[in-house]
Amino acid sequence: MSSLRPLGVLLTSVALHSLSTSASAQLADTPWPMFHHDLRHTGQATVSGPGSAHLKWVYDNPSRWACMWNCPTFSSSAAIGADGTIYIGVGFAPLCAIDPGDGGEKWCTAGTIDVYWSTPAVNVDGTIYMGARDNKLWAVNPDGSVKWKYKVAGDGDVSDSPAIGGDGTIFIAGTFAAQLHALTPQGASRWSYVLKVGTRSQSPAIAPDGTVYMGNVNGILAAFAQGGPPPLWQVKLKQRNWSSSPVVAADGTIYVGLYKGLTAVNPDGAIRWRFATDSPILSTPAVASSDGTIYVGTKRGTFYAVQPDGQLKWSVRGPGPFRASPAIGANGIVYSASGSTVMAFTPGGEVLWQYATGGGIASSPAIGQASTLYVASGDNKLYAFAP
Repeated sequence: MSSLRPLGVLLTSVALHSLSTSASAQLADTPWPMFHHDLRHTGQATVSGPGSAHLKWVYDNPSRWACMWNCPTFSSSAAIGADGTIYIGVGFAPLCAIDPGDGGEKWCTAGTIDVYWSTPAVNVDGTIYMGARDNKLWAVNPDGSVKWKYKVAGDGDVSDSPAIGGDGTIFIAGTFAAQLHALTPQGASRWSYVLKVGTRSQSPAIAPDGTVYMGNVNGILAAFAQGGPPPLWQVKLKQRNWSSSPVVAADGTIYVGLYKGLTAVNPDGAIRWRFATDSPILSTPAVASSDGTIYVGTKRGTFYAVQPDGQLKWSVRGPGPFRASPAIGANGIVYSASGSTVMAFTPGGEVLWQYATGGGIASSPAIGQASTLYVASGDNKLYAFAP
């Protein structure tokens, strides 16, 4: 474990009574309530995904841009509410609600604020949290009205995705401002911590014991108690982190995708193993609940299945870079996207099906009710695949 100096300094704190559990503020129990499915960021769904590329519907919103600055359009990923409603960042909205039945637009928030990578997180009371490019975390009611906004950063970009802890604390980081924030359900600061350098579209992971894991682009991983700083520990992973969020496996191992490989870290911060890849990992790995296999793709278009001991299980080449974080259905099928193509793999590494969209895919797949897979593409369309 590294003996690095602390990543930053405590900025604010609140009285201990504010840390009490809030029954109205916890992660919703839905098929896909947040980025990469759950607080551990496993990407493992509790429902099965589609076994074929049957297109159910396409949500087409060409009237809204998804980014002002030559970045991939429609790069936010979907989250799913208790009634099946799909929530996703859509250009100058910044949040839209989509009907799962026919892909019709229920509502979009009013405004002209851009959204980039941030994926919504849905609270048990229906509140939706998402970062936007006005420096703020938005809290939106289920009817589309804005509940509150909290200024996270000062550089115009909150592309990280929020996480809702078991005690109701909302965790979010500023992409370039490099601060990890812990907020109350009412949008007040509980604490914040300066991470020194940016986080590039990462999301905090939360272990079952409440430990919060957060990385930065310099490849430093830190562990925090939910009550706040200083870090429990921090470790330098020796490579830069492009945009991979930490993933917590069932045994407590933390996996992080880096510039030249995948690294496994023990819960005490010690490095367990490193697995070299052919190019940078641009996304967050997924971990299968059945056998602990780690799935992740790379910039050069190689998709890897790695065993929990760090040995290669299999690899497959795709038609383009893997920018999407994989999703795993309860039936074991693994979904990702290579270039502009949605791909489905069997647990053994065979390509089960693929579907070419009209644009590069940076959005990560989400799996919802009725074995439906949702993937947004750079052609400004949200695709729904169902059996």
